[in-house]
Amino acid sequence: MTIIKNNVTAQNVKQEVRQLREAARKVSATKESALQFLVSTGMYTAQGQLKPQFR
Repeated sequence: MTIIKNNVTAQNVKQEVRQLREAARKVSATKESALQFLVSTGMYTAQGQLKPQFR
């Protein structure tokens, strides 16, 4: 979750970018973790198919 601060520094931005990249690597590390992420969004079925209401 991103917290908005008034005193944003370059170091804070770099830290947040590192955290986002780490999360992206974790999600995309394996096919199973990517599928689990997509299912958690509620747009995909457990088989990896896009649900009809989102087509």
